Amino acid sequence: MRIDVNDSTFKRLEKLVVGFDTPDAVINRLIDSYENKKTTKPVLSFYPEESDFLRLLVKNGIAEVTIHKENGSKEEVTWKANKLTFDSNLRGNIWSGFLRGWKERGIISAHFSISDSYDFSYSEADFKRDEILSRHCKLSLKEFISLNEEFELSKHIDPEGDLGGYRIRFFESCDSKVLEKIEKLNRKKEFVFHAFSDEWNILNQFI
Repeated sequence: MRIDVNDSTFKRLEKLVVGFDTPDAVINRLIDSYENKKTTKPVLSFYPEESDFLRLLVKNGIAEVTIHKENGSKEEVTWKANKLTFDSNLRGNIWSGFLRGWKERGIISAHFSISDSYDFSYSEADFKRDEILSRHCKLSLKEFISLNEEFELSKHIDPEGDLGGYRIRFFESCDSKVLEKIEKLNRKKEFVFHAFSDEWNILNQFI
């Protein structure tokens, strides 16, 4: 089989000759390079850093994504990730969901970020506190976080003057459907619980 190329194309191929390469060898090397490029997964980056990004993404449920493609184009889209939890495999969800079909789409990189217009103040300490309180409320972590910190935490002192645990009181603005799931909640939307000793330092930061 014979393939004709014009002089300018042949001169470009000549510049890529290594040693005693034949035109066939040069062309095959170019094809190999193209195929390897196509099978390299896109580079992912996150703002803030990955573990903080997941925490904020689960709380806010939304992120901004900038996608760069092989043809030099850029696409800015919104990712609604309402089904993610704090235990989710972030990258696994990206590959199987948001960036599914990245080869065919020609994606070479993607930058994921939480916009400053969303709640950017949810710290690691807030997360640990909510983990503890959600367990005592017998709510899922996501359900507890949906209450948007509309509660007051205080120490509960027993009649003898000793620390008898902690009291949590929820505000009227809280989602009533979530509060209905808290078995020990009284009419004042509060209840007292006994925390473990390793939880005290975390909870005391918020009192």
